[in-house]
Amino acid sequence: MSAQVKTSNGNLPINRLTTAVLNRSRMSPYVSPVGLSRYWQWLQATTPCASPMAWCHTTDTYALRSMIETGVLTPRLCKVFDEYLSYFFYGRPALRRAIEPIVDTGGRAPVVIVMDPGLATDGVRLFPFDTGAFASGRYNDWMHRAMQLSDFELASLSDGAQRHVTAHFGTNDRYLRLETRRPTASFVGSFEVQSVVSLLTDRNTATSDDRRGTLELQVTRQLPFEHPLVRAIVLPEKMLRASYVQDFLYGRGARIQIETYPLMPLRDAREYQFYLEAIVRGLQEKWGLV
Repeated sequence: MSAQVKTSNGNLPINRLTTAVLNRSRMSPYVSPVGLSRYWQWLQATTPCASPMAWCHTTDTYALRSMIETGVLTPRLCKVFDEYLSYFFYGRPALRRAIEPIVDTGGRAPVVIVMDPGLATDGVRLFPFDTGAFASGRYNDWMHRAMQLSDFELASLSDGAQRHVTAHFGTNDRYLRLETRRPTASFVGSFEVQSVVSLLTDRNTATSDDRRGTLELQVTRQLPFEHPLVRAIVLPEKMLRASYVQDFLYGRGARIQIETYPLMPLRDAREYQFYLEAIVRGLQEKWGLV
């Protein structure tokens, strides 16, 4: 039986989608799409840029230890989708860690796992922005209140990210620098495309930061924590002295490239963001992906 909602016209039966439209905060903003999303219908005519980039999973030293010991990267329960998911951002380690001072490492120092571009085929969903920010209402300035995450889902995991980059940035280099351009293809009446364009071109960071300009891939299965799927790990230089890290680097992780950054007392994890992004960009330049 349909749920009932009291309106000015009396009680009207509504379905799950309508409930989400009326009050996005009461339930997950994601409803499985029927057919292709409106955003993808516009985007699929765009030619993918030539080179796919790496996928970045930002975590901390505490979780890194578990990955090394278990040999897998394991999904965690996501409150937005009510599923066990791992999140990866395209080309950039866009996810920020919690704002709290890091004393020594304490398990809270940021770590970036840089995954092979082929990870995309393991994904279950791909979006042109950070879905957590969408769910928390941080995109409300740019989007109609009735819009759902499924309106923006990219149907092709293999080249959807590359098409998005072409449409809004032109090149991988411009994407990594967040240098947007207005699409050359018409989007008159394509309200979802208009919203994405506004989201990317507006420089106001009062409600949302640069994560809104980074594609998000969701994966449901456990992933082997080894080469070739894991291409590189960026971690604090002090962690190289940990015995389990040493054992890993001379064993299963021998083919994984290791990059380090200096850990400084009393700085919170977000203050290392520039280091992390610069290192990951440098890696991709060496690999010929940028």
